Amino acid sequence: MMKLKLFFKQSLKDFVIHWPLYLTFTLFLILSLSMSLGLVSFTSLFINDMNHAIGLKPMDNVEFKLEKYYVDQRQTKNDDESIFQKEHADEPLFKFFEETIKDVKTTEQQKWNRMIYRHFALNYGDIIHIDPVANLTTMENNNLEQPDYDQINQYIDQIRLKFKMKYHVTNIQMAFFVNEYLKQINHDETTLMKEKFYFRKDRDNSFQVKLENQQKSGFLKTLLTNPEMGDLHQGYYGDEIANKLFDQQPETQKIANYNLFHANDLNKTYFDQTINFNDVKYQNYLDKSKPEFGRFFYVSPKDAHFFDLKIGQEYNIHLMSNENIQSTNRFLFAGVLINGHLWHDPFWLDLFIPLQTINKLMFETHEETIDQTDSTPLDRYWDSAQRFTTQIKMQFWFPNQGDAYQAQNFFSNWFEKNLMTSWGDYEAKLQSNTDWIERELYFNTLSILKIFILLTVVISLFGSVKNFV
Repeated sequence: MMKLKLFFKQSLKDFVIHWPLYLTFTLFLILSLSMSLGLVSFTSLFINDMNHAIGLKPMDNVEFKLEKYYVDQRQTKNDDESIFQKEHADEPLFKFFEETIKDVKTTEQQKWNRMIYRHFALNYGDIIHIDPVANLTTMENNNLEQPDYDQINQYIDQIRLKFKMKYHVTNIQMAFFVNEYLKQINHDETTLMKEKFYFRKDRDNSFQVKLENQQKSGFLKTLLTNPEMGDLHQGYYGDEIANKLFDQQPETQKIANYNLFHANDLNKTYFDQTINFNDVKYQNYLDKSKPEFGRFFYVSPKDAHFFDLKIGQEYNIHLMSNENIQSTNRFLFAGVLINGHLWHDPFWLDLFIPLQTINKLMFETHEETIDQTDSTPLDRYWDSAQRFTTQIKMQFWFPNQGDAYQAQNFFSNWFEKNLMTSWGDYEAKLQSNTDWIERELYFNTLSILKIFILLTVVISLFGSVKNFV
C-alpha cells in the first residue's frame, strides 16, 4: 500500500514538473489520430461520392474460374488429379459447342466433334490444336483409325475462328456465358441463366504504342461505345475495310454481336471532357463511309495532362513491336475518360480506341504474316483480331444477389445444377471459392492501415522532435 502511494505521489510530482511536455504530447497524439481518421473518412467518402457521381458504383460480386472437366459418362478418371468436375449428362456445353459450329462442319468432320471437344474440355475449354503425342488420352474410345491430325487441326482453326467472330473469345466455357448474356439482352427465353447478370469486359493490350516524340509507351485498349457514337455503336465495320472483306453489300456489314462492346451498368465510362461529334468538323469520325471513321482516342485525365494533349488535335501514334516502329497512324484526340478500372500508371500509357479501329490496325499490320492458303480476307481479319480477354477467369456482377458471399454461393448452386457435377473424391462445392473476396478486402484494408500508420508516425515524430527542441 505504501509503495502504491509513493508511486502516485511521484507520478503527480513528475506530472506537475513536466506538465507542458505531457500536454503537448497529448495534444499532438489527439491531432495525429484525428488527422488519420479524417483522412480515412475523407478517402472513403470521396470514393463513394465519385462512384455515385460518375456511375461507377457496381462492383463484381462473382468470380468464375475456368477449370478442366470431363465430358461423357464413359470417360474414366485418369491420373490427372487437377480434374475434379464432369459436365452434366445432358451436356449443355457440348450442345452449345455443336450449335455454334453447325455451319462449319462437313459430314466428314462430324465424326471428330466429340473427340476434339473432349480435348478442349481437358484444356479448360480452350480451342487449341491437338498434339497427337501429348494428348493420347483424348483419343480413347473414339473408334477413329489413324486420324489425320493435320486435317483435324485445320478443322480446329475453323472452329476457333467461328467462336472468335461470334463471341470474341476462343474458350468454350467463356463463350457459353457470353451467349447467356447475349440471350438476356436480346430477351431470348431459352437462356439457362434466368438471373440478370453482367460480366467485366477486360480491355486487353492489343498493340504496344507510343506517341510521336515521346518516351513513355503503352497499349491500345478497346473503347466501349454509347448510342451517341452512331455507326460505331451500331457495329459497322466501316466501308474502307468492309470493301476488302466482303464481296456483296460491304456497306451494310456489321460485326457480329457488337453489343458486347456497348457500355452497360457494370462496364461504364464517364467522359470527363470530349469533343462534340455532332460538330461538322468531327462528324466524319463516326461516319462509316469516311476514311476518318473510328480514328480517334481517349486517355485518362493524368495522361492528358502528362502529354499536354489538346482536345480536337491530331497526333501521330507509332505502333510498336519490340521497340521497333511497325507503322505510324494519325489519330484525333477526342477527350479524357474515367472508368471503374482506370488508374494512372506512371510508366505506361493507355489509349482507348474503338474496336473497329483496333481490328483494322491488327489486320493491316499482320495480314502478310498470316497463312493465306484457303483463307478469305474475312478469315484473316478475325484471325488477327484480339479476344476481349485472355484471362482464365471472368468477373460477373449479379445486381440482385447482394454481397459477394451471397452472389458467389448463388452462382455455385446454379453452376452445379446446370453445368457441372463434382467428380471423384472432390467434396467442395464447385465455383464456391471466396478467397478472391478476402484477398481484395485484405489489400483494401492494408492500404488504409498503411496510410493511417504512416500519418500517425509522421505527426508523432514531428511532435516529439518539436518537444525535444
